[in-house]
Amino acid sequence: MLSGVEANSYANEESPDVPTQNWVDLAGVRPGTHLEKQAVALRQAAPSRTFLARLLRVHTEERAYRIGGKGERQVGSQLDKLGPRWHALHSIVISETGTDIDHLVVGPGGVFCINSKNHPGKKVWVGGDTVLVGGQRQPFVRTSRNEGKKVSRILENACGHPVLVSPVIVIANGELTVKEQPRDVRFCSRRRLPKWLRERPHVLSDGEAEKIFAVARRSTTWI
Repeated sequence: MLSGVEANSYANEESPDVPTQNWVDLAGVRPGTHLEKQAVALRQAAPSRTFLARLLRVHTEERAYRIGGKGERQVGSQLDKLGPRWHALHSIVISETGTDIDHLVVGPGGVFCINSKNHPGKKVWVGGDTVLVGGQRQPFVRTSRNEGKKVSRILENACGHPVLVSPVIVIANGELTVKEQPRDVRFCSRRRLPKWLRERPHVLSDGEAEKIFAVARRSTTWI
């Protein structure tokens, strides 16, 4: 597996119909990388203020990125348990402004766009499109739904055929209560995620999944 910063120029070896060009192999990117970079940048910009905020346990943007990155790493560890028929990518930057996809999973059960949410010590309540975290309403479903549609469009354009992408919101930490699942977005706890994915009806052959993953792992697919 590559480091995630090494450029590649062997596109034709994997897919003859794709023009050869340099690209970064996203299979080497660790979970939480994008959020970690943002947290580091904030710490370096204001080290004293960041240190004091952490000492006093003040909720800051740096803290949010740091906790979010930890949640993504924990979800990534669960995805590692899926087995060789499944493929996962993490921290996929999909726009020049820095928008990223936490995890993309491809396997027998299909293609899944996973959004990690880390809310340690908080209650997460789901009733259809309504999501409350600690009693505060959050736009998780709308955001995840739009994310899934965008990822589907990008992969369809790159693969040359329709690619159905299922949005999933994974609660890395927090007490999850689901009264009703949203219509087209699935909520799941971190520890249940591998089992839930393996239980999905098989819709892709191993060859089909590998071809989609071969396209998705190229940085040039996304930007």
